[in-house]
Amino acid sequence: MDWWTTRRALIAGIVLAVVGTVVGWWIGASDVQTIERRLLDLCRLAEKRGDESLVEAARRADRIANLMTGDIVLISAQPWAVSLSSRAEVRRAVLEARAMLQRLDMSVDDVHTEVTPDRRTAEQRCTVRVRVDGGGWSDAQTREIALRWRRDPDGWRLASVEIVEVIRPLPVPNRAG
Repeated sequence: MDWWTTRRALIAGIVLAVVGTVVGWWIGASDVQTIERRLLDLCRLAEKRGDESLVEAARRADRIANLMTGDIVLISAQPWAVSLSSRAEVRRAVLEARAMLQRLDMSVDDVHTEVTPDRRTAEQRCTVRVRVDGGGWSDAQTREIALRWRRDPDGWRLASVEIVEVIRPLPVPNRAG
């Protein structure tokens, strides 16, 4: 092989390596953005501000459940120890919570998402601030949660949620009574 052929092959190899790296980074970044967007969608769907119709509550419960895998695992910390293991259980729990609450506000901070190299699963940790009003009580807390996402033919779905710790309970005066 002469000098020019070797040089062209080397340049082509470097260009392919750079393009492959950029495409790989872009695909990975796209997965992270999609997962983080799904998390924000979930928070927006969970929020409630005042009265809503049963149809609206059911629509939100269905959309929340559909963001999850069929074998979802939700594990909560005290004092609301709960374990849900199917979309039907999630849907029912969301409907019950929405019927009981007048207001639910959520915000997410410090989101860290890592997609596995095979792009089938992702781990996510974040801080969630939650404030609820209803049923004669109010509560506001900051919680650290760990989420596991799984890719299926319809995209990224939530496979498990675990409340790692209640970071800061915030006492809120009870305005209902």
